[in-house]
Amino acid sequence: MDVALCTLDNLLYDVATFENLGMAAVSYYRRHLVCPDCHGQAFYRRRASDGQSACFGARPHLASCPWWARNIASSERVLLGGEFIPADESIEIDFDYGGWHLPLDNLTAPAHPWSLPTLQARPATTRRRLSTLLSNLMYNPAFAQSTQRIAVGDDHLRVCDLFARFDTTTLAMGGEYHGFWGLVSDANHGGNEPPSLWLNSGGRQDLSIVIDAEQQGDFCQRWPFFDFEALAGACVLVFGTLRVSSLGKKYVAVNDIDALSINLLGHT
Repeated sequence: MDVALCTLDNLLYDVATFENLGMAAVSYYRRHLVCPDCHGQAFYRRRASDGQSACFGARPHLASCPWWARNIASSERVLLGGEFIPADESIEIDFDYGGWHLPLDNLTAPAHPWSLPTLQARPATTRRRLSTLLSNLMYNPAFAQSTQRIAVGDDHLRVCDLFARFDTTTLAMGGEYHGFWGLVSDANHGGNEPPSLWLNSGGRQDLSIVIDAEQQGDFCQRWPFFDFEALAGACVLVFGTLRVSSLGKKYVAVNDIDALSINLLGHT
């Protein structure tokens, strides 16, 4: 996108004007951007070390967005080809990234009491990787709201009960297990020493994903970034329990990289 709308001051910015605000203002304002056409959540990405220009983008734009209709990247059209999950399909989540599929009996449900309603029947299922689930959450609005069955280990739930978009999480959801997904506005190191990696979805009141130092080796091996700025504009799906800090900060701690998927398609 050539311009983005900042919800803090209700002003339109092109990249040059936005960067002239200064580093401190950019770091704050970048978490409050939307597409000026559809008001879908947007992001700002600084100039990359590989020479990629700074830009604005939104992922995904709302279906009614005129920008989307004019400019959707061909690479994303290819991604969607054959990726839509049929509405009548029963799904089993495949957490085994890049490896041999494990027998169903070897899968274990998360070690916590379910706060979500489970379904007793166990119909035939189709295994789906996290990357496929994430692309459907991003580009197929009906999927996230569907009542089709999805298996997490031995537990069967409804898709609409399992997944939670970042901007729909509330403090009341603390302690609940979901597949949390949404847009990353920026990433930075912080917290204890050695520092954790924080993937932020907005301001302090919004959800963040925390990758502890001991997980960062696996994280960087799977997604070998030269610059964490590449995470600005990424869409993420993570399975975990929502935690709330003493200051009211919502976050999900990544304990297993296999519970995380990142969609890093280019500028949109």
